Amino acid sequence: MTVSLETHRTEVERLLTLADQRRRARPADSCPLPQSLGRRLARDVAAPEDVPAFDNSQMDGFAVRSTDLRSATTAPVTLPVAAPIAAGASAVSLTPGTAAPIMTGAPIPAGADAVIPIERTRPGDFSAPEVTFDAAAPGGQYVRPRGDDIRAGAVLMPAGTSISVAGIGALTGAGLMSVEVEPTLRIAIISTGDEIANGQIPDSNSAALAAACAEIGAHVDRFICSDSPDEFDELLDRLDHDLALTIGGVSAGAYEVVRQALSPLAEAWFDHVPLQPGGPQGRAVRAGLPILCLPGNPVSSLVSFELFIRPGLARRCGQVDPDRPCGTAPLAAPLTSIPGKLQVRRGTLDEHGEARVIGGAGSHLLAAYAVATHLIFVPAEIEELAAGDTVSWWRIAAL
Repeated sequence: MTVSLETHRTEVERLLTLADQRRRARPADSCPLPQSLGRRLARDVAAPEDVPAFDNSQMDGFAVRSTDLRSATTAPVTLPVAAPIAAGASAVSLTPGTAAPIMTGAPIPAGADAVIPIERTRPGDFSAPEVTFDAAAPGGQYVRPRGDDIRAGAVLMPAGTSISVAGIGALTGAGLMSVEVEPTLRIAIISTGDEIANGQIPDSNSAALAAACAEIGAHVDRFICSDSPDEFDELLDRLDHDLALTIGGVSAGAYEVVRQALSPLAEAWFDHVPLQPGGPQGRAVRAGLPILCLPGNPVSSLVSFELFIRPGLARRCGQVDPDRPCGTAPLAAPLTSIPGKLQVRRGTLDEHGEARVIGGAGSHLLAAYAVATHLIFVPAEIEELAAGDTVSWWRIAAL
């Protein structure tokens, strides 16, 4: 029977949860840090060492003993200059009553407990044999102590964290080269139909959906199946994926292979939702494998993916911001819509911030979809909109 958009979306979410459970049941992946961006940690990561690993200078300046500058509160203090300490140098000791030129990141010499920035000294460079200080310095000034960022053994990142750009830096800075991450969601995309299997029509549908799934971090394998239910069943038997997305074969025609093969299952539904394009939909669970069944027209399959599957799939793939940017805008030109169905048109926002439709409403107009940057929504209860009327949009492409 026909169901509401919200009911179908809820059921899709349930099947995506099942897919995520299948994913989590597989062993974690060991992932080199450069390839870990966007992946989620499978377990807590403890810092293997203190970060920073030693007391070091926060500034270019002079390492001193704060006690040697105590009298600078009443009169300038001049100290002889010791050997300079560069970043990467070995730890040394500071002779009492001297000041050592020190660079940012260099180890604080034993005995020193403060750094005076060079711009607060006279003559204000590192070449003179003596340096004069006009103010005292508290102990710890401009010193980054060992373990100031994190101590060895402390949890650097908890399990489930989606690894960000800064996360890669923090993990690398702690001395790690790889991490254990949750396994990638594995998706099988199956295009159906003799016209696809025999090469009469290029398989644009699965190419587009595979790119959409890969964009959010899923692993995708593409398959083609004819209109034979037996062949379709045999293909499903071979899959070891977490989720299957089928394309085509869900309507009421004579060669609807997906519907014919899956309808007898105890957990299967095939019918329509009040949507244009994308009305025919299906879903099933076969031998524990969740299967989401999309219509065969290219725009219908992409719109269905955007509305029902992508948001939940992106969350489960660890996307920090899984939802499409959205908003409202005045319509640039009038349009009509089919009553009783949410119509999803493709378009863009022009230089005046107006929503401008590109191409017609047809579910086969993929070229117009390709240059669109927004989905534009016309509610089911509206049959006609005038220029200037407000519509909602989702942004689906970079501007």
